[in-house]
Amino acid sequence: MISRLRRLLFPEPELQATARQVEGPPWPEETRISADLRDVRFEPETLNVELAGITAERVDFSGLRFHSFLTERCSFIDCDFSDVQVEWLPFGDGGSLFRDCTFRGASIGDFGDVRLERCDFTNADLKGWFTWDADIVRCRFAGRLSGVVFNGRDLESSGQNEFVGNDFRDADLDDIAFRLGIELDAQLLPEGSEYIRIRDLPSAVKQARDEIRQWPKPDREAAVQMLDVLERVYEGEPDVFTKREFLLEMSDSAEVGERVLGLLR
Repeated sequence: MISRLRRLLFPEPELQATARQVEGPPWPEETRISADLRDVRFEPETLNVELAGITAERVDFSGLRFHSFLTERCSFIDCDFSDVQVEWLPFGDGGSLFRDCTFRGASIGDFGDVRLERCDFTNADLKGWFTWDADIVRCRFAGRLSGVVFNGRDLESSGQNEFVGNDFRDADLDDIAFRLGIELDAQLLPEGSEYIRIRDLPSAVKQARDEIRQWPKPDREAAVQMLDVLERVYEGEPDVFTKREFLLEMSDSAEVGERVLGLLR
């Protein structure tokens, strides 16, 4: 099993390649929208859609399949994106706003520079989304949520994304990470026993190291190794919220892993 832990600790090496420019097929035709939309069913003429500077209110996009859905400075208010599928990412960009929209069952994978307010992502497939530029406020995530990294900011920016009031209580958070300054206490998180919350990780790890000095050598060495990996994976993060099984993957011994988690909590 190629685990999430291995991907974090041992990224694929950078590949060197050369390329030559060749003439390919023409870019597919696009449907360009520059006028506001209200109370209509969206029926594009092509699978490539570009919307610029518009406001869309109560527009029904449900069930549509797009090759690309590009936006620039747009506002989508109370729109239905249920079961939408998009192939070319990101879905939405350019400082666009989505407010009170539903993405139930949508397969959209990734957003760009957007603001999401009070949107519903029940059973949405967002796999691969790294929220470098997205503000996410009071949105609902339910059903299985996998392969998403929620970031509090872009790596090259000192400004924080707004990430508050989001409801994950009915979500199965599989391979999910909250990184770069996201305030966990400002979210509604699942409370099941399969999850673990570690507050003030640096202090918790330090106290755990002090405790395991008294353990027998084999257990002590396994515990130290687990703590080393934990610090590396969550370097710079004050708090951790994840599934227990993910942290237990950091130890070769399930028994030692459980004992270490008991100290960290």
